[in-house]
Amino acid sequence: MIRHWSTPGFFRMPSISVSWSPNFRRKRRCSIAVLSMNSSKAAASISARSSSLRGSPLMYTAAMESSRCSDDSARGASALSDSAFIRGAYRGFQEAVFTRAPGFALLEIEPTTRCGARCAFCPRGALARPGGEMSRDGARRIAAATAPSAPRAVLLSGFGEPLLHPDLPGIVRELRAPLSSLIGVVTNGEELSEGLAGALIDAGVDFFHVSVPAATAATARAIAPGLDFAAVERNLANLLARTAGHLPVAVNFVVTAANRAEKAAVERAWRSRGACAVYAGPVHNRGGFLAPEAPAAAARDDCWVYRHCLFAAWDGTVLACCHDLAGLEDYGNLARDSLADVLARREARLRYTLAGIMCRRCDFYLA
Repeated sequence: MIRHWSTPGFFRMPSISVSWSPNFRRKRRCSIAVLSMNSSKAAASISARSSSLRGSPLMYTAAMESSRCSDDSARGASALSDSAFIRGAYRGFQEAVFTRAPGFALLEIEPTTRCGARCAFCPRGALARPGGEMSRDGARRIAAATAPSAPRAVLLSGFGEPLLHPDLPGIVRELRAPLSSLIGVVTNGEELSEGLAGALIDAGVDFFHVSVPAATAATARAIAPGLDFAAVERNLANLLARTAGHLPVAVNFVVTAANRAEKAAVERAWRSRGACAVYAGPVHNRGGFLAPEAPAAAARDDCWVYRHCLFAAWDGTVLACCHDLAGLEDYGNLARDSLADVLARREARLRYTLAGIMCRRCDFYLA
C-alpha cells in the first residue's frame, strides 16, 4: 500500500525536504480539473500511456492511488482516471526513491551536455568526458536494452539542459514505444515554451521537474547569470495551467547560501499555482568537483543511487552517475551492450566498495 505521509513536509531522505501540494496528497478525494491541453489529443496520449503502465510493475502502486480517487469515474472522462493512474504511479516512484526501496528504480538518460544557465552550483568547467547529443537510434537501442527490466521511471536529465536537444520529442517517442515506465523531464524551464511542452506531452512525457533557483530575479541572476528567469517563471506557470493537475509538475530548488532565505517563498509561490511538490535539498559537491559550502561529512561505503539507478550518457555509456564528469567509471554502453553485461561489470566494481571509486569524494547523501 502507498503510504501517504501525515505531514506535508519530509520524506525519509537526509536533508531533502518535500513540500507536497494538498490536492496532490489528498487521500480520498482527488482534485482534478478539466483538461486544459488542446484537447482530445492530449487526453488520448495520457490514456495510451496509462494503458501501457497498467501492464507494468508500476500497476500496483498506481492502482492503489486510483482506487482512492473515486471522483474520477463519476466525472465520466477517461482522461481523468488515466491521469489519476499516472499520478499514482508517480507517487509510487517517488516513495521508492525517498525510502531507498530495492529494485531498479530509475534510468537517467542524458539527451545533451549543452547548457547555458551557468549555475553557481554546477561545475561545468570540470566536464572532461566527451560532450554531444543523443541520437534517436541511440535512444531506441537504450530503450530496447532496458525494457525487460521495467525501471520505475526514466528521467531525461544528465549533465545538460535536455530541452536544448534539437529533437527531444523524438527521443521521447523512441523511449515510449517499448517502455512501460514513467518518463519525466528535468529542466531549468527556460526553453519550455507552450509548443514544446505540448509536443513532449504528446510524445509521452508523464511528469516534469522544473528547477527554480530563487523567488526573486536579483537572486536568480546571482545564482544562474545565464538563465532568463522571467522565461522560467512564465513557462512554468503556463505548464501548470496546461496540465491542471493531470500530469505531475514539481519544482526543484537547490538550497545555497545565496537563496536560503527565499526557500519558503518559492514553496508558497509554486504550490499555490499547482505544483504537486517542491523538492528542496542542499547544494552538494557534485562528485567532488565543486567546493562544498560546508565541511565535508565522513566518507561512506554505500549509495542507494549507485545501486538502484543507472545513468546513461548521451552516447549510451553507463557511468557511475551524471557527476562522473571525467567518465572514469565506464560499465559499458546500452546502445550496444546488454543490460545484464552492464550490471555485471558494475557489480564487479562494487566488490571494491564505493570508497575505491570516484564516489569517495561525493557528499550527495551526506549534504
